[in-house]
Amino acid sequence: MHYAPGWFFYVLSILALAVFAAGAYQLVHLALLGREPEPPGRGARAWVRRFARAVFVQDQIAGAGPLARLAHLGISYGFAGLLLLTSLQFVLKWTATSPGAREFFTAGAGAAAMAAWGDFFGLLLLAGLVLALVRRYVVRPKHLDTLSEDALAVWLLLAVVVTGFGCEFARLAARPGSPDAKWSVFGPVMDLFGPFSAHFGPILDLLFWVHAILSLAFIALIPFTKPRHLFTSPAVFASVTSQDAYTRGSSPEAVGRRPAAPQPQPSSLRPQASSLQPQASSLTFSHLTRTQVLSLFACARCGQCVAWCPVYEFDPREDITPRAKLAAIRDVLVAQESPLARLIPKDSFLGRLLFPRAAPEDLAAAARALYECSTCRQCHFVCPSGIDTVELYEALRRVLVDAGLGPLPNHANLLKSTQAYDNPWQQPRSHRDRWAKTAKKEGRIQSLPPMLKPGKKPSAPGEGDAP
Repeated sequence: MHYAPGWFFYVLSILALAVFAAGAYQLVHLALLGREPEPPGRGARAWVRRFARAVFVQDQIAGAGPLARLAHLGISYGFAGLLLLTSLQFVLKWTATSPGAREFFTAGAGAAAMAAWGDFFGLLLLAGLVLALVRRYVVRPKHLDTLSEDALAVWLLLAVVVTGFGCEFARLAARPGSPDAKWSVFGPVMDLFGPFSAHFGPILDLLFWVHAILSLAFIALIPFTKPRHLFTSPAVFASVTSQDAYTRGSSPEAVGRRPAAPQPQPSSLRPQASSLQPQASSLTFSHLTRTQVLSLFACARCGQCVAWCPVYEFDPREDITPRAKLAAIRDVLVAQESPLARLIPKDSFLGRLLFPRAAPEDLAAAARALYECSTCRQCHFVCPSGIDTVELYEALRRVLVDAGLGPLPNHANLLKSTQAYDNPWQQPRSHRDRWAKTAKKEGRIQSLPPMLKPGKKPSAPGEGDAP
């Protein structure tokens, strides 16, 4: 309520909100491509309860360490508090038109309350951003991934906070005697700048426009960049953890496993690149649930999955990490199904910025990476978003098979062996009891299983006892 920005500011605000709404619509549209999910196993109340904890307590981030949790809490609460204050000031500007109401919010107790509110949440957001930057660039956790869009989001939000405090300082300096000065963090030093008040008017105008443009740009970019996980992650976490099958009792910590230490893999052991070519012009994502589609946008690339991945421990390549798999499929999904592509040509500058390119070789690489997962579920249990990677990968493999990108050529021998011998190891049925005889000879079992005793013919899978 301290500024009179004029019509141009409102035009920019409408444009920024329109871009934000378009991005939000894109997320909803893509999520609805998935099939209707199963109802929460523990009921809607459990979903709401877990969603609230994921938003307000964020204890799902505890595994990433106290620094990450404090940074997330500071950024989340600080940004929400400032956004609510800005919205309130906008409403009051157009509704508090009586002289008494305007006096209350510009020079009375209302002005003092909003000044204290803005400074508190501004400092909270600033503290969260500083902790995030210290963790990312000073502490530098081993597996934390920093992409250009991640850096852009953090530094842009930091610039918004700094210019916001700059606006407050310049306003108080340009208008000596402001009634809310004593409630500001700059109040104790404002008397020192009284003689220079005339010089702060142009500075205030410049800082206001810089702050406004940066703020609107950040809001517009939320659905297209990493900050979107502040919205998608709690929704996915609540949807996954409210299912009956979910438990953290099987987490790596519970079984005493340690984070993976990458070991070099002999090149002769690495899977060969797929020579398959897509048989369909596009992928069909109907095998995925809506939660699984949303999971592609909930990954924060924190690196917890990389630290615990046994496949990465054996073959430390980024493209086989869970975060890389999700990013590759997400790019295909956005490039293929984005409703914005109907309005923005993909070959335009904005189109190249918004819509990733998914070449056939990229799809083949993504298919190979999806089949390299051992489905041990380690990444699921340490994921702050609770992404159920195993269920997601199995659904995505169905998508790849429908598109002619799976199974991989290496799987042909496994299929033939299973059809011929009822096992994937290309061993005849007569050898199925060897493991038991060896185990009995070495004293690891006391007697042969009943189905393997002399005179008992091994049954085919599904007949009698399981092998």
